[in-house]
Amino acid sequence: MANCSAQWRVPVDRSISISSEAVAGLRERLAPLLAPAFDSDDVEEHDFDAYARSRRSYRSFFGNGRARKPKLRTWATAYSRLLWFTGSYVEHETTAGEAAHPARTIAHRAWPASKWPGWRIDCAQTPMPARSEYLKDWCSDRLRESIALPWITFDTMATRLGHIYRSSYVITFLFAALAVLVALSGQFAPVEYETYLSLMELGALFVAGSSFLLSRFFRVHDRWVIARDIEGRFRAAWNLAQLGLGGRRALKRAAAPWPTWAVQAWAGGVGLPSVETTRERLAGLAAYLRKTAVADQIAYHRSNAGRLHMLHHTLEWAGKIAFFAAFCVCIAAFAHHRYHFGPDLGSKWNLFIGAGMPAVAAALAGLRYQGDFLRFATRSARTAHDLGAVEAELTKFIVRMQDGAAADKEKRDGFAELRDIVLSLEAVLIADLQDWRYVYAARPNPEP
Repeated sequence: MANCSAQWRVPVDRSISISSEAVAGLRERLAPLLAPAFDSDDVEEHDFDAYARSRRSYRSFFGNGRARKPKLRTWATAYSRLLWFTGSYVEHETTAGEAAHPARTIAHRAWPASKWPGWRIDCAQTPMPARSEYLKDWCSDRLRESIALPWITFDTMATRLGHIYRSSYVITFLFAALAVLVALSGQFAPVEYETYLSLMELGALFVAGSSFLLSRFFRVHDRWVIARDIEGRFRAAWNLAQLGLGGRRALKRAAAPWPTWAVQAWAGGVGLPSVETTRERLAGLAAYLRKTAVADQIAYHRSNAGRLHMLHHTLEWAGKIAFFAAFCVCIAAFAHHRYHFGPDLGSKWNLFIGAGMPAVAAALAGLRYQGDFLRFATRSARTAHDLGAVEAELTKFIVRMQDGAAADKEKRDGFAELRDIVLSLEAVLIADLQDWRYVYAARPNPEP
């Protein structure tokens, strides 16, 4: 723990790499502040921040004095395949009207071949503001080393851990339901196949249980929450640092978790930008922020709102159909045996559908509850709306700064105005991050 120097090498747009000096000064900045935030390795079960304050969580990212190398690709996960099989994609870019009413995007459900995850997927998607084509114009060396490079690294880690976390509960729920269906199908098979069916059921239960146990053992959920929280803080800090506003801030809690101190240390090392705040410079910076920090996030949240809404309603309707099928079979069996009305499906099919379909419906309901897809679809739509207001303010600001009749003496007022817009942008991003964090912090991998 005493040595926090890191060696991170993450390819970014094939032209940027994280050098060994990217966070070389982390120990000097972070260690004095980190000590009071550390508790013991004992983690309280119902304290959401307990793990983030522990040495164990710190070592999971930094190991024995050296940052762990993030993996750039991961196996195509069950969650990726669930999105594709449920058709939770749109064939065109989601419009603002559809983002406000995500249910309308159901008509555009698609299973595009380009979205099929294959066997392995890329988890190193560089955030647009930190891509190489923008860094050369708007990023100083200190800004690049202190924020851009660790931001990219934690984004890579969070993306991979998020895939693993979501896939864990998808596997747990679906294989638990599969075990029930396999057990019920035994009544259709000859006696000599019962051993194989028992092994299949045991295998399904083993997969469901192993998915839960492994994800809990490696603290996938907790590490994902920490990594995504750090990545979200970097996103806000990057925008503030463009105007020299990304330094350390007073913390209300002295015992804040180490990720909070870490971001403070990284962002505090940026300092003030060495630029002249002319009208042209302010207009260019506003255009950069509008394109990379605002428009990019609007597109993401609109797409995310439609995708999650599709996923929620697909699982909801599939669960209703499964439950209704069991209900109909029970009614049909009662009508046939009591009043000799309707077809006789036979006791085997009555048992298979009547007992198996409710298990499927329960598994699908568990997926919807654990993922809380509808809530996050609504949250993304609201965030896109709030970002749209920020985008409009930036557009007005750019037009005013580009007005040739405006005097350069107005640049001070222009700086203050752009500062207020960037602070509004930070408020929207942090509100979305905190809402996400406090919902998912209480949603560890569910037990089978």
